[in-house]
This record gives sequence, C-alpha cells and structure tokens, in this order.
Amino acid sequence: MASKERMLYHTNKLSYNLCLIYISLTTFHAILILRKMTTNYTVGILFLTTVTVLMLGFLTAVKVMAYSIKYGYVAIALGVYQIIQMFTIPDVFQGNAKLFLILILIISTVAIIASGIISIVKTKQRIQYLQLIENKVAKEK
Repeated sequence: MASKERMLYHTNKLSYNLCLIYISLTTFHAILILRKMTTNYTVGILFLTTVTVLMLGFLTAVKVMAYSIKYGYVAIALGVYQIIQMFTIPDVFQGNAKLFLILILIISTVAIIASGIISIVKTKQRIQYLQLIENKVAKEK
C-alpha cells in the first residue's frame, strides 16, 4: 500500500526522465542532420518540425510527470513519429553515419514509448487508488 500512497504526493520521475532522454537525443539527431543538409526549403521544414516536436516533447515530459494519461498517449505518438523519421534520413548519410543516426532514433523511440506506457499504467493505478480512498471515505460517513 505504501507505494500507491506515494503516488499521491510524488511525481512520475521515471517517465519524466525518459522524456528528457528523448528530447536530448532528438536535439542531437536534428543538429547532426541540419549540419549536413544543403540550404534549401527542406532545412526550414525540418527545423520547424523539430522545434515543434521538441516543444511538444517538453510539454509531454511535464505532463507525464504530473500523471496525465492523455499525454501518455501523446508520448506514444511521438514515438511513432520517431519511427517514421527513421525512413526519412537524408541520402547524404551513408554507412556508419546512417547507422549511428538510426541508433539514436531507436534509443529515443524506446525512451519516449516507454515513458508513455509507464505514465499510462501509473496514472491508471493512481486513479484506481484515489477511487478506493473516495469509496472508503464515503462508507465512513
């Protein structure tokens, strides 16, 4: 029972830290790709989508830390976006460089999807425990 009681006043730090890993790896991935790309409209599109995804990633990190089930699903959606990004790596990368970028994306995908799943599970456990407490209090009255 003590671990469930802790969820009432402790934050979900594991999901938060996994989101931060996702954010840092996504930033590193974007920097590596933007350095190699030739300057044209695709750089702007990649930059804007990266900034948007990183802002959404940080918002997700803060919300999963506060046990938001909705943002647990957003974290999983960000993981799906990372999977899609694996297939859109520019052709300027070959061999080991491309494998390194794919490895970064795989690690960040695992981190953000794990964050989402952990957040959903812990939030459901927290909600069930809160309902149990409410039922006990209602019976005592």
